[in-house]
Amino acid sequence: MEKVYKGLNSPFLVSIVGFNSTDYNMASITRCLLKYTPAASGTPEYVDSDVHTTAFDWATYAASDEIYIDLGLLDLTVGVDPYTELILFDSTFTSGRVATQIELEISDEALLDIKLADVLTVVRAERGILVKTDDYTITTTDLMLYKTFIMNAATAKTFTFPVLTSAYSGLDWKFIGIGAGTISVASGAGATIMNSTAASITGTPTENTPYPAMSLTYVHNNTTLIGTDGMGKWGV
Repeated sequence: MEKVYKGLNSPFLVSIVGFNSTDYNMASITRCLLKYTPAASGTPEYVDSDVHTTAFDWATYAASDEIYIDLGLLDLTVGVDPYTELILFDSTFTSGRVATQIELEISDEALLDIKLADVLTVVRAERGILVKTDDYTITTTDLMLYKTFIMNAATAKTFTFPVLTSAYSGLDWKFIGIGAGTISVASGAGATIMNSTAASITGTPTENTPYPAMSLTYVHNNTTLIGTDGMGKWGV
């Protein structure tokens, strides 16, 4: 279930399967419409990208068939709709077409005594997967949207973290190499990885474990990314 706290920045990604085709191209979307019908009232409420211009971003994630949605600043009725419809428009489907359905819950932050300034209380939806084929510097937005980072390259490549603050403490991410090259993960400025001095770790494919994987959790108290689960050959 995607859960949104009213008044808070509560972004999530919706994956659109089977729409990146000749008859419906994600890159050509012109409008998004979310139809939310809380069970208690039974009355549909609509979030329209033509009106709520900051609620959707489909251009950034078109290549991965995903749409970024943030409803936190909208005054939707508190409730649950297990069949919330995401309707997409383009030059072919000018009247819109239901792309997918999601289970959506809207909660009132005021009833839960959540303070808008406390970013640690933001409820985030399940994070997705980001695949890269070359060196990549992770952004702070990526850290909130993605839980798994995959490198698919024939030569050595590196994921590099941005500067981490206390807002990311306790969050975890998984890194996987699926190509023939090594996968390295480098800490951002002001942080270390695995111990108090290392700036990076490297996973090497082997015959028995061709896909090295490592989960890292950020602990702000000692500004270190700590390995919590790993597979394959890794070294600092």
